[in-house]
Amino acid sequence: MGTGEFVALYGLNSLFWKWIISWGGARWLEGWKAMVFLEWFAWPWNVEQIRLYAVVM
Repeated sequence: MGTGEFVALYGLNSLFWKWIISWGGARWLEGWKAMVFLEWFAWPWNVEQIRLYAVVM
């Protein structure tokens, strides 16, 4: 993997976590979608728990 590819993937990953934390992504992910996009054990989490997981990650 080249430097440009690494920077692009890092930027996309950072935008994903920023979306969850600040831009309403946690509310959209609440429920079964959290299991698909985050981890299998995240489906019963509420919005604040999803945000906390995103901050820790």
